[in-house]
This record gives sequence, structure tokens and C-alpha cells, in this order.
Amino acid sequence: MKKIVEKLKSKNTLILILIFLFALAVRFRWFPKNVYFGYDQARDAIVSQEIYTQKDIKIIGPSAGKEGLFHGPAYWYLIGPVYLLFKGNPNGVLAFISIINAAGIFLIYLLAKELFNSKIGLIASFFYAVSFAQTQYSLYFANPSPAVLSIMVFYLGWCWLIFRKNSLGWLLVGLGFGLSIQFEFFLIYLFSSMILFPVFFWKEIRTAFSIKSAVLGILSLSITLFTFILAEFKYGFKTIKQILGMFFPNTLENAPKVHLATSNYLGRVGMEVYYDVFKVIPNTREILAVLLFIIIALCFFKFKESRKKIIFLLVWIISNLFLDIFGPPQLYYVGIGLSIPIMIIFAFSFSQLYNFKKIPAFLLLAIFIFTNLHLMNKYNPGGPVKDLYVQNGMFLTDEKKVIDAIYTEADNKKFTINALTMPYKIKTTWAYLFNWYGMEKYRYVPFWGGEDVPGYAGILPLPDRREYVRFAIFEPMRGIPEDLKKEFKDSENGYSYPKSIIKIGLFEVEKRIP
Repeated sequence: MKKIVEKLKSKNTLILILIFLFALAVRFRWFPKNVYFGYDQARDAIVSQEIYTQKDIKIIGPSAGKEGLFHGPAYWYLIGPVYLLFKGNPNGVLAFISIINAAGIFLIYLLAKELFNSKIGLIASFFYAVSFAQTQYSLYFANPSPAVLSIMVFYLGWCWLIFRKNSLGWLLVGLGFGLSIQFEFFLIYLFSSMILFPVFFWKEIRTAFSIKSAVLGILSLSITLFTFILAEFKYGFKTIKQILGMFFPNTLENAPKVHLATSNYLGRVGMEVYYDVFKVIPNTREILAVLLFIIIALCFFKFKESRKKIIFLLVWIISNLFLDIFGPPQLYYVGIGLSIPIMIIFAFSFSQLYNFKKIPAFLLLAIFIFTNLHLMNKYNPGGPVKDLYVQNGMFLTDEKKVIDAIYTEADNKKFTINALTMPYKIKTTWAYLFNWYGMEKYRYVPFWGGEDVPGYAGILPLPDRREYVRFAIFEPMRGIPEDLKKEFKDSENGYSYPKSIIKIGLFEVEKRIP
């Protein structure tokens, strides 16, 4: 019997490794042509390297998209050494992010195995490998991306506590919760699971509780949230005050506008079903969400021995509803924690259907594979979907071609650049690209001919005279109002007049003469 168990474990390990390699192949299918590099990526590249090269320690991360709230700086500390290893090349960093995402296969396997069995764990791992949503997160060159793994660590901790009675689960809960908030502040909503789980699993959680394990959990949480703690003391507890203000507003006008299940929540759940499992008719997100809950209800009543496991996954899914309290930006990544339980639910459903009717099960599996591969082939060559990024077409390959074209036109002479950027008038993206790629290849950088807005990362020298050849770069226009383009052109016409236009991808470059 022991030999059989060892063989099965060895077989499962081999299958997992093959699934992992397949996941890597899928994620790197169009790499590096689909590497997106815009303002956020340039800022992160600059700041993350300065932490290590200039000892510029950060205790606050990038803005969370809501005034007064910020992510943690853990993402910068994570990618900084990778940037240094690849000598500033963003391709190496996104490759690192993609590998991290693919490694989630092992975590989802552990979760599904702990909840059900190793067979369902392998099915869930395969679903994860082929999931269009997860391939998108592997392309998402921003701080929320690693949260896919930290969320799984958080719920694996709860899994250990509830179903194993293993007190080490507190360590994983604290670690996963703290890291999740570091990578994406709005994942603070995971706290709702910490309230809901004791409601359904009080006996199990109490059994796994001890003073030693609780201290371990608090310690792991404190370490991962240490930068937030320092920032709160340094800046007068601004974040805590802002959060408390959401729940205890001074006036009725300042009260939080909570969107419940009739709006954003069902849309988020339905979008995950659409992107993770089945691509059906677009604009049916709410219907897909309702379908998911119907499947969960059927599984709950049909499989009595698995009811506690299904409740566990349902709590995971429902916890995202509490996100609406914070009024987050309505972008796809705010539902980043929903993907995993949905795939596990469908892995469980597929396994049960296979035991009952093999042909319909294989038919559904074929539809799942086809629809996800179809979405990958449709969207992944173009990088992240518009739900993740406002701008489109900001590909590093095209940006390098733009720089090459400008240097060629400059003919080894000094020149000035300006750019119609998003955010408007901010040179961060082009400052990084010229200082990294331009300087490395051509050994000098241009002057910056636009407004030198203070407070933003990135440095380019200012021109010492106006007689230099000038280049105006127009970034892809999605997200940039037409009136700003007109304002930019009018401003440029005050310095020079256009001589020629170069089009590369969705970029335009005007060579201008003083």
C-alpha cells in the first residue's frame, strides 16, 4: 500500500510539472511582442531600482486610485532586484511575473486537494494553466499581479485551520493577508472572510487555536504590514482615519455609496466566469454569475459529504462583495481573488459529471479548452485587455522602434523631444526608455522640451537652446482626449513646425524644425 501511495504521489508530481510547463508555454506564446510598458511600469522601474541603487527606502507604494489610499511598496522591493539583474530591461521583469503566475498551479493544486482530493487538484491546476484570466494576470505588469498567489496562501491557511485543524494555518493567514494588502490595497476586503469563516466553522477554528499559533499569525501579519504601520505613525494615521471616515462619515453626503449584488459585484463574478471558464455571449456577466450560484447550490444539495467545502468556496466568493464598501476603481483587477474558487468549483463539478456521464464531461472540457484558447489567441497578442489598462498599444517593442527612428533621424546630433503622454505632460515613460534603451544603444539622451512637472519619477536634461531638431511623440490616443492633442500640437507649433511624420504601431512621431 505504501508503494502504491508513493507511486501515485510521484505520478501527480510529474503531471503537475507537465501542467506547469504547459502553463509557461501558453504564457510566453507571444512574448516579448506583447509586453506593455506605460507610465505605471516606467515609474515602478525607476522607483524599484532606486530603492537598491540609491538606498531610497520606501514605506508607501503607488496610489490605490482613491484619494488618500496607497498600496504597499512590496511590489517595488520584489521587482527591483530583477530589474537590476536584467540591467533595466522590462522584458526580464515581466517574464519573472509570468513565471510567478504560472507557479500558482502548485498552490491551486494544494487548495483543491485539501478541499476535495488530488484528482480535483490536478483538474483545477489544468484549468488554471489554460485560464485566459490567469494568462492576462501574467501579462499584467503592475503591483496587483503577485496577489493571485498571496490570496491563495491566505485561503490555504484557512483550509489548514478548518479541515486539518493545523494551527500553522494562522501563519499562512497572516502572511497571505498582509502580502495581499501590500500588492493591492483593496484586498483589505479579505478581512470579511475572517469574519464569515468563524460563523460557519467555529468549532474547527477553535480546535486549531492556541496562543502560540495566534502569536505566530499576528507576527506574520505585522511583518508583512510593517511598512503600513510605519507610514501610519509617520503621517498621523491618515489611512486609518480615511477608512473610519467611510464607515462613520461626518455628513450624509460623505457616506459611502455601497453598490450591492445588483450591480458591480455580480458583474465582477460573471466576468471571472467568462474569462476563466466559458466564453459565451458578451454582456451576459450577471447571467453567468447567477448560473455560477445555481451550480454551487446544486452541488451543495447533491453532494452532502462536500457541503462544508462548498461553503468554504462560497464564503471566498461572497467576500468580494464587501469590496464595494471602499468604492474601488471599476477595473478588472479588483476581482483578482475570485478566479481561484470559481475554477475549483468547476473542477469539482467536472469531476462529478465525469463520474456520472463521461461524454458530456468531455464535451464541456472541450468547450472550456476551446473558449479559453480562443480568448488567448484573440487578446493576448495585444497584451492586457482594456479592462486592465486604459491605454492600448503601449508595447515596448514599438517604443524601442520609436526611439531607434528618432535617433536615426537625429543623425548623431543633439535633439529635443516632447510627448503627448498619459498622464498629460508627464515624461516618466520616455525618461526611463531613453535613459535605459537610448543611452545603452546610442550613448546619449535627448533634451526634454515639454513642461518639467515636478514630483514625478524620471529625469531628462532641459535644452540649453531652441535650435535643436525637435521630435514630438504622440502616444496611442485611447484615454487621451482630443482637446489635449490639439493643445499639445498648438504648443509645439509655438516652438517649431512639422517636417515629416513617422508611424510605428499606434505611435506617431513628428520631426519638427525650429
